[in-house]
Amino acid sequence: MDATVLSTNRTFSNVIDNLASAMPAAEKAKRLKEMEALKLDVREQAENVTLLETLKHLHEVLLGNDRLLLARLLDEFDSALACQDPRVIAAERTRVSELARQIQENYVR
Repeated sequence: MDATVLSTNRTFSNVIDNLASAMPAAEKAKRLKEMEALKLDVREQAENVTLLETLKHLHEVLLGNDRLLLARLLDEFDSALACQDPRVIAAERTRVSELARQIQENYVR
């Protein structure tokens, strides 16, 4: 468990063991490191940030119906991020990335 005191920005960590000898210290350290990845918000993961920025840029340069289509893609990817399911996010990222690539090839010079 991690807790951060907002007023001092200090973080305290505590691992609660049900059985003192249940897991060796090296294994605990490995598991804690694996869990660190879970703490990163999906919106902060590099591949998602990159795609969101690409979509926002395309939204700025497109007009009319193309812009509406791009806004819909952005909303769909945003919905995938909101669900927090890595498989859904990965599938949607792949789909939207391909569409964004096609838009860039056809419209952005």
